[in-house]
Amino acid sequence: MIRLWHLLGSHQLATVLLGVLALLAMLGGTLPQTARLNPQERQGWQQEWSASSGWLDSLRLSDVFGAWWFWLVCALLLLNLVTGTLQLMMRLRGRREPGMWGVALGHGGLVLLIAGAMASAVSGFGAHLELTEGEVWSGAPNKLVVDRGHADEFSGMLRLDKVEAVVEQGSRLRDLRLAVSWQEAGGAAQAGEISSNRPLHVAGYRIYPDNTFGHSAVLERVLRDGSRRLLLVHFPLPRAQWGAMNWQVEHGRAINTGDEIRSFRLRLEGEPARLHMNVSRGAEQLFEGWLNLGDSAEVGGERMTLRQVSPWAGLYLAADRGVPWVFAGVVLAVMGFVFHLIGRRW
Repeated sequence: MIRLWHLLGSHQLATVLLGVLALLAMLGGTLPQTARLNPQERQGWQQEWSASSGWLDSLRLSDVFGAWWFWLVCALLLLNLVTGTLQLMMRLRGRREPGMWGVALGHGGLVLLIAGAMASAVSGFGAHLELTEGEVWSGAPNKLVVDRGHADEFSGMLRLDKVEAVVEQGSRLRDLRLAVSWQEAGGAAQAGEISSNRPLHVAGYRIYPDNTFGHSAVLERVLRDGSRRLLLVHFPLPRAQWGAMNWQVEHGRAINTGDEIRSFRLRLEGEPARLHMNVSRGAEQLFEGWLNLGDSAEVGGERMTLRQVSPWAGLYLAADRGVPWVFAGVVLAVMGFVFHLIGRRW
């Protein structure tokens, strides 16, 4: 037991674990990680890496920071730091060496940092949300595509007011600026802007741009029985076309009308926006033609009208209770290092 006690707190074990952790961090920072990709990026990654995505998933190399073996290394390093810190404090008992107490303080900061990071991985939450210009979200869970964790109730209101695609430095740098308004439960209405380096804090969540942007078309369907349905189609716009006046995007989908399945091939162009629609039922073509805003067409007994074309943007919602512990650990580790340097001069 004594040998195990000394091994758990040894510098040699810490060096090995730090080396393994650095290697895993390099893999996680180099290989595509599905937890960091939005739905469109994830689909593109699976198509581009079709030959290797399967074994990357099976080995958890596409989710390094969520794999059990990454957690095991973190837990061992945390155990090593706690044990080493206890051993150091036992050796320092009754001694007045400020520099060595700085080492103990720095180790305690590292313990907090790693424990906070692990708590963050357990309790953290992340989800993708797509909103159309003028759309209000009040916490409906069916709008979220969850990456990790479980969401608490969103006690507020968020409205996407305006989407602006910013093109800088000779069309090489493209960014999104999202004008939003929000109101937390019992609070006053507020307005502001979200950009890549300026997240918004609303109802306990941090909200970032999700680097997805496009246009949505709203089609009103008048069915054979006279009832009305709205069909909302999102068209993701490639980053190369952000900010362009003349853009073109395509989308295909199948719709079950109750007694048959119809295949839609849609192409949206701008500006001004117009929609090319090709609708078929099996080998039979039901409609092909262009629709401008307000235009209607008869499609297999239904009347379809293009009501609206609006920009939409993706948002990313994150909540992380472990962040304060991580920051506290960083502060303690730096303080311990500085105290150690000053103590050595003393």
